[in-house]
Amino acid sequence: MFSELVPYICVGNVTLMFGSMSWTILGASGRVGLATATGFLGSWGVTLPLSALSTLFLGYDLQGMVSAIVIGYSCSGAMNSYFLMRSNWENLARKIQKKNRNYGVAKIAPTDAGIETTINYDYEQWEELPDHAKDAALLIGFDEDRWNNGENPELFESPWEALQVQEREAALFLGYKQEEWGSRQKETFEDCDWSELPDDAQEAALTLGHNESTWNNNKKCDALVEVSWHDLSMDQQEAAIALGYDEEKWNDGISTAASIPLHEEEDYQQEEAKEFSLDGDSSTHHENNGNLDNTEYRDWNERPDYAQEAAREHVLESDIWSSNAGHCDDPMNVLWHELSQEQQETAILIGFSDNMWNMCVANGWRPS
Repeated sequence: MFSELVPYICVGNVTLMFGSMSWTILGASGRVGLATATGFLGSWGVTLPLSALSTLFLGYDLQGMVSAIVIGYSCSGAMNSYFLMRSNWENLARKIQKKNRNYGVAKIAPTDAGIETTINYDYEQWEELPDHAKDAALLIGFDEDRWNNGENPELFESPWEALQVQEREAALFLGYKQEEWGSRQKETFEDCDWSELPDDAQEAALTLGHNESTWNNNKKCDALVEVSWHDLSMDQQEAAIALGYDEEKWNDGISTAASIPLHEEEDYQQEEAKEFSLDGDSSTHHENNGNLDNTEYRDWNERPDYAQEAAREHVLESDIWSSNAGHCDDPMNVLWHELSQEQQETAILIGFSDNMWNMCVANGWRPS
C-alpha cells in the first residue's frame, strides 16, 4: 500500500517546494496576506473537500487523502506562482520602502561622529510621514505647508550649538547632520542628462511632462514654464520637490514677463533699450540684419509716414511726446497692460515691445 503512495508523495514534494518558494517570495515582497489567503484557499477549499470526497464517498482511504493533499498544494502553488509572475517589482519596492518607514524604527545609535539615522524623509509628503517623523519635524519648526513646499523653518538660522538637545535629536532623526545644518539642500539634477537620472527622478520628470528629449534640451517642461507653484497639482509639486525644486526655485524659473516685477527686470530691459533710440541721436541706428524698413531701429523723425500717422491718430500725438510729464492724458505714464488693444497695436507698429514700453514709463523717457 505504501509503495502505491510513493508516486503521489514525489509529486507532492515537488509541488510543496514550488508552492513554498512562491509563498516566501510573495511574503518578502510585502504581500503576506495574499500568500496566506491562497494557502488557506488551497487547504480549506481544495484539500479538505477532496479528502472527504475520496475517503467517505469513493473509498480510497489513505491514497485518497494523499491525492487530495497533493492536489491542494498544487493549486496553492499555481496561484502563488501566477501572482508572482504578474508582479510589478518597481511598485512593490516603493510600497515596501513606505511600509518600512511607517512601521519600522529608525536605527539611531551613538557614534564618534554623533547620532546617525538610516531613514531619509526628504521626498515624502507630509501626509505620508509616520507620526514619529511628524513629531520630529514639528519640533524643529516644520508644519505641513513648509514641509510640502520645501521651505526651511526659522530654526535653520540658528547655529547647531544653539539648538537644544531635543531639537538636535529631531534634526538628526530626519537626516540632518551637524556640518550641513542651515545649508542643507536637496539633491538637484540640473546638470544631469536623462541617462544619468535615477529611476525615481526619471519618474518625477515624466510626471512633469518630460521625456528624454525635452529633459536633455530644457530642464523645465515648456508646458509648465509659466505655471506658478500653487497652480501645480499635488502630484506635480511632489515630483518637482523630488527634482530639487521648492516653491521659490520653481517660481524663479517662470518666464520673466509672467512673474518678475518691472523693477526686478530693469537690467534686462536696459539691455533691450540700447537697441531703441529715444533721443534722436542717429548714431544709435541699427540695420537689423540689413532690413532698413524695420521701424524698431529708426529715430522718430525717420519713421515712415504711415507709422507717424498711426501714432498721431491714436496714442502718440506730437504734444504728448513733449517733456510735459504732467500731462494727464500722456500714455507714456501708463503701463503696457493698461493700454487698449488698439493702443498696443499702434505702439508695436512704431517699434515698441511690452518690455520697452514699461521701461520708458519707469524711467520717464520721451522721444525728442
